[in-house]
Amino acid sequence: MTPLNHDLCLVAASEAAMIAALSTVTTNEQTGETQSNSLFHDGQNWIAATHEWQLVPIGRLQITQPEMDDTGNIVTPAQIDDHFHMNVLCNDRIHAIITAFDQAHFDATGERLLITPGNQLVRWA
Repeated sequence: MTPLNHDLCLVAASEAAMIAALSTVTTNEQTGETQSNSLFHDGQNWIAATHEWQLVPIGRLQITQPEMDDTGNIVTPAQIDDHFHMNVLCNDRIHAIITAFDQAHFDATGERLLITPGNQLVRWA
């Protein structure tokens, strides 16, 4: 078993966009019907862990603190990043797959899925 040594942060416009970006689309030659297949999502839920990865779907992130007055009332609400965020700890094989998905997503949208350096490794002492 290869170690889970790549610690990645992913971001997409929405959860649906993340699922699509991390999926392959195949066409049934007999019916012409397209089908989306994902290693990481079973059609209803994220697959949180296997022997090759662990993922944590985060969702939207708060990017600023709310401002409050002296009585605790919110004067200015917190700003929320509307993108869908996810952390993935994975082995070399899954890292290569995610890197390919990242490039395909960039080619289609001009945005990267990976928001951490491609060489970020967890090094165990």
